Amino acid sequence: MSERYCHVTEGAVDHGPGALPNSWQDPTDGTTHTAVRRRDAAWLKDHGWYRFVEDAGTDRYSDRGNFTDTIDDVAGEVVRSSYGDIALTAAQAMATSFVDTAAEDARLAYITTGAGQALIYEAKRREAAKWQAIVDASGTPDPADFPLIDGRATRLSATHQSVADEWNARAAEWTAAAIAIEAAREGAKEAITDAADVAAIRTAIAGTAWPAPS
Repeated sequence: MSERYCHVTEGAVDHGPGALPNSWQDPTDGTTHTAVRRRDAAWLKDHGWYRFVEDAGTDRYSDRGNFTDTIDDVAGEVVRSSYGDIALTAAQAMATSFVDTAAEDARLAYITTGAGQALIYEAKRREAAKWQAIVDASGTPDPADFPLIDGRATRLSATHQSVADEWNARAAEWTAAAIAIEAAREGAKEAITDAADVAAIRTAIAGTAWPAPS
C-alpha cells in the first residue's frame, strides 16, 4: 500500500490524508504510479507535505471525526490517534462534542438553521396558537391581527384556519422532536461522563437513537 501524506500550513493540517500530487511522483524507476518512488522526505517536508501515520490502536471509528492529529515537525509526520490511544478524559471531551453536533444535525432535519429564521418560526407559532385560542373560545379572529397567517393564506388562496392548523401541527411535531432529541443528547452525555473506559464511550454513542421526521 502506498504511503499517504497531509499538507501542513502554519501548524495546521489543511489537506489530506491522501496521495501526493502526481506531478511530484517520480516514475523514472519504471514502476507504476501506485508504487512509485517519491521525492526525499526532507524535500517533501520543506514543501509542507508530512507523512500520514495512524497509531496501531486507530480504527475505522476515526472516520467519524473522533480522532486527534498530532503534527510532528521533527519527523515530518502527522500522527492520527483515535479514542483508544488517548486519555479517557480527552476521549470523553471529544465524544461530548460529537454528541452535541449529532443533536444539532437531528434538529436541522426539522427546522432551518439561522437566528433570523428561528424568530420567524416563533412568530408563526405564536400567531397560530393565538388564532386557535380565539377559535376555541368561540371567537372570530381578525386576519389583520395575524399578518403571517394572512400573508400565507392570501398567497396560497387557502383559508386562514388551514394555515393556522398547519402551523400548529408543525409546532407540535417540532416540540415532540425537540424533547426527544434533548433526552437523547443528555442521556448520551451522561453515559459518556459515567464511562469507565473508551469501549463504554463507543457503546454510548452507538446506542443513541436520534429522532427523524416520519
